[in-house]
Amino acid sequence: MTFTRWRRCDPAGCGVGFTFGNLVGMYLAQNYQIPNISKKFEEFRKDAETRRKPPNDRS
Repeated sequence: MTFTRWRRCDPAGCGVGFTFGNLVGMYLAQNYQIPNISKKFEEFRKDAETRRKPPNDRS
């Protein structure tokens, strides 16, 4: 019994899989909304500042 490390595929099968992968990738790239990182960072920074300040009990 011969063990082959890398399995060769026929060009038609590999080409179909490669094309399908590219189509799925293009679809996802067009429909994925990138989060606004700078806005998230500002919200995190403000939250961290408010947690750092001691509570104001002079009411």
